[in-house]
Amino acid sequence: MMYRSLALGLMALAVGLFVTTTVQAKDKKGEHGVISSVGGGKLVVKGADGADKSYDVAADCAVTIDGQPGKIEDLKAGDKVGFMLNADGKVAAIHKGHKPKV
Repeated sequence: MMYRSLALGLMALAVGLFVTTTVQAKDKKGEHGVISSVGGGKLVVKGADGADKSYDVAADCAVTIDGQPGKIEDLKAGDKVGFMLNADGKVAAIHKGHKPKV
């Protein structure tokens, strides 16, 4: 009886962790493109379809250039970048060059 309760408890914990991980993964959305312009709290990127799309940049946006910490001021038009959007649709992280090691 005790083993069955323990097994059910562990199963419930595993399901809970799976659901939490899935929800967190959906909170961030990965994008990529070529920078058209950057500055003033905005990132404008030309996507695969050739259209420019503007994104607000979060105040705490992390920038990584070739695997090293960088600044948004280090980015310029023509740079190929990947970026993550937070749940509010703002740019939370930008990487240029080699992807950061996780």
